[in-house]
Amino acid sequence: GGVPPVVEQKLEKLESDRAILRSEVEGMRTDMEPRLARVEEGGATLRAQLETRTSEAELSVLREQVQQARHEATRVTRAAGDAVDGIEALSSRVAGAEGQASRQGEDLSRVHGMVREVVQ
Repeated sequence: GGVPPVVEQKLEKLESDRAILRSEVEGMRTDMEPRLARVEEGGATLRAQLETRTSEAELSVLREQVQQARHEATRVTRAAGDAVDGIEALSSRVAGAEGQASRQGEDLSRVHGMVREVVQ
């Protein structure tokens, strides 16, 4: 009672097909491993970038801070301009007052001179 030749041939054919498939799968694995490694590296790189990348919420906060700093700079610039204008206005008032005092001093000198003339 051995195995009939037809069954023997089918088993051999199956064994041969299995060997061929195994070889093809091994070839595919060899081809795919470097590609898989590249994909994994790319994934790791992306993960690292995502971890270090500033989130949209953080960017929004930073933008708001920059905007506030710009507004503050504008206010400070305006205030400095107003201060300069104020100093210039004050300077011209001082100059006007000095001129007036000088004229009053001249008037006073004239009056003193007249008084002296009258007294003599």
